[in-house]
Amino acid sequence: MPLRELSLALAALSQERYDEAVVKFDAFGGSALDELASALLKAWALAGKGEPDTALAELNALEGPPWYNIFTNYNAGAIAALAGENAKARTYFNAALRDREGGMTAPDTMLATAIGLAAIEQQAGNTRKALDTVSVAETYGINSAVLSPIRARIEAGAPVKGLPQTALAGASGVLFEIAAALNQSTVDDIVTLYLSLAEELNPQSSDVLYLRGVVEAANGKPEQALSYFARIPEDATQYRLAELQQGIALAQLDRQDEAIEMLYSMIEDAPDDRRGYLALAGVLSSEKRFAEMAEVLDRAANRIGPVASIEDWSVFYRRGIAYERLKQWDKAEPNFLRALELYPDQPQVLNYLGYSWIDQGINLEEGLDLINQAVDQRPDDGYIVDLARLGLLQARPL
Repeated sequence: MPLRELSLALAALSQERYDEAVVKFDAFGGSALDELASALLKAWALAGKGEPDTALAELNALEGPPWYNIFTNYNAGAIAALAGENAKARTYFNAALRDREGGMTAPDTMLATAIGLAAIEQQAGNTRKALDTVSVAETYGINSAVLSPIRARIEAGAPVKGLPQTALAGASGVLFEIAAALNQSTVDDIVTLYLSLAEELNPQSSDVLYLRGVVEAANGKPEQALSYFARIPEDATQYRLAELQQGIALAQLDRQDEAIEMLYSMIEDAPDDRRGYLALAGVLSSEKRFAEMAEVLDRAANRIGPVASIEDWSVFYRRGIAYERLKQWDKAEPNFLRALELYPDQPQVLNYLGYSWIDQGINLEEGLDLINQAVDQRPDDGYIVDLARLGLLQARPL
């Protein structure tokens, strides 16, 4: 979709010139992505015009690849909800929630679906169904730091927020959803373009602000990232994640003391969120404060307890690194082995443990075997390939 034409169409929508916006969006075609974006944006223009049934009919008739479904079902549900047709909204949201493949492709749209359905069930007085919706979202690996506040609001009887309240907010959401899905494969220019347009339509969108900050940080622009994270309000579902990202951005700006203070505060506030411990451990590692790093990860491991899941492998891996750097191999090795129990073929762990054994002159054959397994999985990783090529210990990444 050409930028100029897209900008003109969005300008018409923002100025409530809905007939003009519908015509402009309808004129676009081309790639599968353009077809999807045009159809979704046109649907929101029709909703703004007061024709939600027409919008839903057009989305129902849209043909395309299977990955369209998560986007069309979510937006159809949001349009129906805006029109007060909650029964229809529930049907669309449930269809989206059952789309596991789509949920993996577009986790942010799946999160929006869960929020939308939870809000509908809550409004209907179905608290149990609203909580069950959050539980289903958890099976997609959506961050607990985002889902926990939603669950807490439902349990407290506070209204769940997140559904678009205007056609303009819905259109902004379309641009965000596509940008977020594209960001999974780092299509930077298109992601930045869509996010810029989404922010222009809805400057207060926490979704957009958070992803803009993430993209800026990934592009080596921590100051710009901080400016976006700082605009996210405390009652937003992304607030805790934004705090976490602020801590990382502060460290990138060599403001380590501020970063460490913020991240310590985060793990005190949410002691079961692994990400806070790992982010803090990363900053402490960069400062070579390995004893403190080990202590932080000890706390994380204690919170995990004896029943760990595959997602916990990184806690034990990083704790193993901390103790290895402290030259306490009797404590390091069990952590690497525990990480491999949880995630048996994890190449970083295979590589680090293999290097460590060879560095100490122990388990040489087993160490080489681990490194060869890592090479098979990461043939382009320079750290892993070095030993296989040279037969020597070169370096180990942190």
